[in-house]
Amino acid sequence: MTFPKMNRLSFKLPFSMAVIIIFVAAVLSTLTFISGRTSAMQQAEERLQLLAESRAMALEDWSQAVDVSTRTLATSNGTVDALTEIQSIDVSLQSLEALRDFLASVSQSLPPSLIDISTASEGIKLGDMRARMTAAYDASQVG
Repeated sequence: MTFPKMNRLSFKLPFSMAVIIIFVAAVLSTLTFISGRTSAMQQAEERLQLLAESRAMALEDWSQAVDVSTRTLATSNGTVDALTEIQSIDVSLQSLEALRDFLASVSQSLPPSLIDISTASEGIKLGDMRARMTAAYDASQVG
């Protein structure tokens, strides 16, 4: 079966033009889409790069501020005094631990009926012990 109208030039020419126009439109649309996508990706990358740079600068500024604050605190007389006090407390605690260990070893080596450590330790005052240890510590630092 033949289609007499399809074989005519009056049908073929407009049909060919329509197919060519649709093809060209599809190619142009694809190229425009790819170009737009590439442009959008470049803009997004540039924004992210700027954001990363601004965050890096903010972090650097914060780090410098922390450094200045740390230096200020480290050179402050109050900080030095507080650290000295903490060190002296630590020395006192170490002395108390040594005394505790000594008393524990003495209590283990003696018969239980000879001395009661809990009764003996009730008479020890921490203020007197601290004064004695401080004097002993000061004497060891001088000598």
